[in-house]
Formats: sequence, structure tokens, C-alpha cells
Amino acid sequence: MEKTDMLEGYKHSQKKKYISAFSSLSLGFFTVLLCLFDLHSTWANEVIYLSGNDVVELSRAASGVASPRGASCCYINPAAMVDLNRRIDLNLFSLHNHLELFPDGLAGNGRDGLLESDAHVVFPTGGIIWPLSKGVLGVGLYLPLAGKLDFGHPRNILERLRRGNRDDHVDYLHARLILGYGYRFENGWALGINLQASVSRVRTNHYTPLLRPNDADFQWDHAYGAGFGLGLYKRWEHFSIGVSYSSRQWSQHMKKYTDLFWYPIDLPETLQAGVAIGILPSLECTLDFKFNHWESTPFFGAPNYRGGLHWRDQIGVSVGLEWQASPRFTLRSGYAHMNTPLRPDAIFTNTLIPACAEDYVTAGLSYKIGSHMEIHLAYVKAFENTLIENGEGDIYSKMGRGATISSEAQAFAVGLSFMF
Repeated sequence: MEKTDMLEGYKHSQKKKYISAFSSLSLGFFTVLLCLFDLHSTWANEVIYLSGNDVVELSRAASGVASPRGASCCYINPAAMVDLNRRIDLNLFSLHNHLELFPDGLAGNGRDGLLESDAHVVFPTGGIIWPLSKGVLGVGLYLPLAGKLDFGHPRNILERLRRGNRDDHVDYLHARLILGYGYRFENGWALGINLQASVSRVRTNHYTPLLRPNDADFQWDHAYGAGFGLGLYKRWEHFSIGVSYSSRQWSQHMKKYTDLFWYPIDLPETLQAGVAIGILPSLECTLDFKFNHWESTPFFGAPNYRGGLHWRDQIGVSVGLEWQASPRFTLRSGYAHMNTPLRPDAIFTNTLIPACAEDYVTAGLSYKIGSHMEIHLAYVKAFENTLIENGEGDIYSKMGRGATISSEAQAFAVGLSFMF
């Protein structure tokens, strides 16, 4: 009896020691990530809600709502966490984008010719999965939206005539801290929920809708926000389905840019649904549908003359392939298409927020280092896309008729997974 008690006591002490070490590691990990987010002052023009939150998701073209492979599913689909064991996933993205703008029309600064912007930046993401006695807990820090550009010359002719150097630069970052929970019922279906806390940071010398420089004049400003997500998931032997809904991210008003941002920069509700099909024991195909409801938020959906960006909703599809080539090597690839949110009659006003790209290809691999560690690599190419202002919208559209914007981007990413 005494030996049994001693054994149980030893197991309990080891468990407490393990939990303490894991908690310390988790706290340290998130502290490092938060510091990196705070120290970076420049961020790249990222594919809007598409490029993926971790390396494995990225390598499958951001598909996988029905195929959990890492801690990012606490954000993507919290219900799918039920198929994961205890783990930490760390990711580092290196992103390069190239933008070209010719600001034509009565309001465009055509005197400086073709304007170009290049950016090459690095940013981290990561998360933790922790199974409980009932259900699974997940925590993660992710970057669903960011942007940076610097054309070096003004976009509009008024600033050019003033011999100023404003209306050419934007830095924007939106980061989310996720706390998710997933639970599987006896019938095999799983439900999940997550709570999302966010911070948005911006600095810009963008002209206001009243055609004058903003008062903040390129100072950093920030706003906090919150939202939630819901998920549904079930896996059979060779087939699984997943559905994920993320609410509108309600945000505070920016304090320094009240003359530029008439509304809070609320990000829209999103819906993602997909399937995963085991074609062979070593080959899986993922197919996802995505919807971003930009028109539901005043800042993105309102017309330009009312202080909005006049974006339209996005509908996209992504397909990914995953091949278990050997016990240690896994290869992945993917393709995605999602329409640009920019309307043809609102291109000129969005030339400093050029979400142009529509088509992407991805590739990646994973390699197991022993039984408790895995390294991941991924590459994504966003193909060049060009948009031209048709001048058929409001006064801003007519004054910027003929303005042309194009963008292309590529990214490399590396990730580490620790399984316990």
C-alpha cells in the first residue's frame, strides 16, 4: 500500500513539475512573440486572410479547416483541436512584396512617373495545444492582416504641387491573441469556441477624405479589439469535415487619426468550410471554401465619399495535397484563388492599401527529428495582378481615372513543432 502511495505521489509531483515547466516555457514563448510584435515598425503587404497562420497551413494554400495539423487550429477551427496532442508550434515568416503604382487622372501625381515599393520583413506566430481531462485547450498569437508600403513620392497631385512628401506611406498591423476550447461528443462530432483579443497599430501620411494631410502626420496609433469564433468538426476513417465562423472583430476608434479614419477599423466576420479526403493511406487532399464579409463593416464597406474604402466581399477556394513520403518526410502543395476586395470604381482611393493578388501557389515539407520534434518549411508565390481605376464611381473615382496598381509577392516560412 505504501509503495502504491509513493508511486502515486511521485507521479503527481512529476506531473506538477512538468506542468510548471510547460507553463514557464509557454509564458516565455508568448513574451518573446509580443516583444517581436512590439519592436517591429514595418510589416509587409500580406495576402488578405489567405496566406495562412502557420507553416503547415501555408504550405497547403491555407486549406485544412477539416484537417488539423498544428496549434493554429485554435484560431482556424477550435473544434478540430480534439485530434491533437499536447504541443507547441513556432513559426517565422519572411515576406517580400513588390508594388507598382501609376497615379493617373486629374488627382494623380503623374509627374514622378511610375512609383514602386518593395518590402522584405520577418514576423513570428505560434500557439500551444493542451489536452484536458475533458476537451482541449489552445492558445495562439497570430497575424491575420498586415500591410506596408512606401512609394517615396506623393500619390496625389496636390501634395506634389506643394512640394511635400506625404500621401505615400502606410504601415499597418493587426495581431490576435486566441484562447480556444474544443470538445468531442460521444457521437464523434466536436464543437469549439474561441475568444479573440486584438491590437491594431497604424502610422501613415495618407490624405484624408477631405483631400488634406491627416493631423497625426505619420505617428504610431493603436486600438484594441475583440471577437469570437465557433467551429464544428468530425472525422471518419478516410474523410473529415470542418466549418469555422469568426465574428466581426469590434475595435476601438483610432485616437490620433480621427480625421482620416471616420470609423473604427473593425475587421469583418468570416466563414470557412472544408473537407479532407484520404485518397490513399499516405495521401490526403484538403478543399476549403472561404468568405470574407468586408461589406458588413463601415470602414471597409462604406463608399469613399463617406470615409470608407468601398471594398466588396471576397469568396475564395483553396486546395491542398499532403503526401507522407516516408515515416520522417511529409510533402505538401496547394493552390488558392480569392477575388480582390477592390472594386473597379474605387482603385484610386485604395492605391495605398492595394489588396490586389488573387492567385497563389504553395509548397512545403516537414521532417521529423526524433519522436518529439518536427521542422517545417514552406514557400508561397502570389502572382502579379493589375487593377485599373475605371472612373465610373464617385468624385474620387472620376478624378483618379486611369490610375493603375499592381502587386506580386512571395514568402518563405520555417516552423518548429514540439510534441509532449
